[in-house]
Amino acid sequence: MWCSLLSPRGTPPGAGNTTRSGIASYLERKSTDLAHPLGVLHDAGLITHETDAFRKNRSAYRIAEPLLTFYHAIMRPSWGDLERPGRAVQVWRRSRHTFDARRTRGGIRQAVPV
Repeated sequence: MWCSLLSPRGTPPGAGNTTRSGIASYLERKSTDLAHPLGVLHDAGLITHETDAFRKNRSAYRIAEPLLTFYHAIMRPSWGDLERPGRAVQVWRRSRHTFDARRTRGGIRQAVPV
């Protein structure tokens, strides 16, 4: 199950499913089945668990690992172009604003200097 949480087909937190129930629904599992895998990913520093300041018993999971964040924000949406030789520069020009916006908001923790 851990692999499916961080799979190339779409990491649930990276796909917009940030609550435990949203992640469980995405993976077609029970919410209670995710306690251990999410705990392990959290302990390893791959995801963060943030409590909602305005709603009790509501929290969100976010991808904390910079490479996973970069992959889901920049590479995965453009994978078809990245597979073609010579397209990396075009992909970067098209995706640079996404990278800069996420880096500014802290979404990409330790971004490569540009």
